[in-house]
Amino acid sequence: MKVNRPRPFSKSIVSKIGLIMTFITLMVLGLSVSSYIMQERVNRDVERTTRHEIPSAIITMQMLRAASDMNASMLKYVMGRHESLAVFLENQQDFENWLEELQAIKPDAQQQLTRISQLYERFQRIAHQKVLTEFDPIAEQWARKQLMRLSIDVARPMDNLIAELKAAQELKQPDNLAVLQYLDQLIDENGDMLTELNQYLEGRASSRQFFMEDMATFEQYLSLAEFELNDPASLRKIAQLSNHFTSLKRSGIAIFNNYQPSAKVAAMEAVRTLSDHEYHALENALSTFAQGTGNEVTRSMTDLQSILHSNQLNLGYLLLFILFVSSAMYFYIYQSFTQPLPHWQILCSDSLPVT
Repeated sequence: MKVNRPRPFSKSIVSKIGLIMTFITLMVLGLSVSSYIMQERVNRDVERTTRHEIPSAIITMQMLRAASDMNASMLKYVMGRHESLAVFLENQQDFENWLEELQAIKPDAQQQLTRISQLYERFQRIAHQKVLTEFDPIAEQWARKQLMRLSIDVARPMDNLIAELKAAQELKQPDNLAVLQYLDQLIDENGDMLTELNQYLEGRASSRQFFMEDMATFEQYLSLAEFELNDPASLRKIAQLSNHFTSLKRSGIAIFNNYQPSAKVAAMEAVRTLSDHEYHALENALSTFAQGTGNEVTRSMTDLQSILHSNQLNLGYLLLFILFVSSAMYFYIYQSFTQPLPHWQILCSDSLPVT
C-alpha cells in the first residue's frame, strides 16, 4: 500500500499563499514609504511657498508701488504741492521696511536684493540732494501770492489813479501832449513791471534786470508828471501813486531776493533725469525679482501637481496589481485545493471496509 507523505512546507499551498501575502504587504509598505516621502516633500514645498515665495512676491509688488509713488510725489513737489513731501517720506519708510523684511525671508537672493538696495539708495539720495532740499514750493507759493496781491492791491489802483489824472488833464489842458505822454508811459511801465515779475516766476532770469529798468523809467516819468501837474488834486493823486509804486518796488525786490526760479528749473531737470535713469533701473530690478519669484511659485505649484498625480497613479497601479494577484491566488487555490477535494472524498469512501 502506497503511503502519502506530507509535502515540504516550501512547496505547500500555505507557504505559497504566505509568500504572496508577504509580497503584497511589502508592496503596500513600499507605497506607504513612498507616499510618506512625497508628502514630506510636498509639505516642504508648501511651507517654502507659503512662507517665502508668496510673501516675497507680495512684498515686491508693494515695493514697486512705493517706488512709483515716490517718483510721482517728487514731480508733484516741484509742481508746487508741498504736501507731497510727506507722501514721499512715508513711502520711503515703507520701502525700507519692506526691503528689510524681504532680506530676512529671502536669504538665498542676497545678490539681487543687494543690487536693489544699491539702486534704491542712489535714487533716494539724489532725490533728497537735488530735489527735496534744493527747491521749496512754499517759497514759490509765497512769491505767486505776492504777485497776485501786487496785481490786485497795487498795480490796478495805480492804473486807476493814472487814468483819473489823464482824464482830468484832458479836461483842463487837452493840448498838453507832453503830460499825456508821461501818463501813458506810466501805464505802460506799470504793466511791464508786473509782466517782468510774472515772467521771472516762470523762470526767465533776465526779467530781474528788465524790472529794474522799468522801475527806473517809471520813476523818471513820475517825476516829470509831478512837475507838470502842480494843482493840489493832481498832487494828492501823484502822492498816492508814489506810495503804491514804493510798495510795488519793495515787494518786487523781495520776490527777486527770496525766490529763485532757477532752483525749480534744476529740480524739474533732476526729476526728469531720476525718472529716466535711477527710477527706471530700480523699477526694472524689482520687476525682474518679482517675475523670478512668481516663476518660482508657479514651478513649485507645478511640481506639487506632478507629485500628487504620480502618487495617485502609483496607488491605482498597486490596487490593480493587488486585484490581479488576489484573483490569481483565488484561481490557484481553487485549482489546487478546492476542486480536487470531492475526488479525494470519493477515494476515501471507496477505501473504507464494508460492514
